[in-house]
Amino acid sequence: MDKKVVVGLLSLILYVVFFLPLMHWDNKVQAVVTLVIIQMLWIGRVFPLAFSSICCVLSL
Repeated sequence: MDKKVVVGLLSLILYVVFFLPLMHWDNKVQAVVTLVIIQMLWIGRVFPLAFSSICCVLSL
């Protein structure tokens, strides 16, 4: 499997666990998880830095 696909799937799993209304997480925890997801996508070169930053701002 391609590295970008693996990083994208891991990010999607984190998003589903922490942001869908299955469990209620504190806003601070969701903010940290958002930053971790964005860093994973940026370091894994799934998205460029500018697009990752816009995703971070929109998700918060």
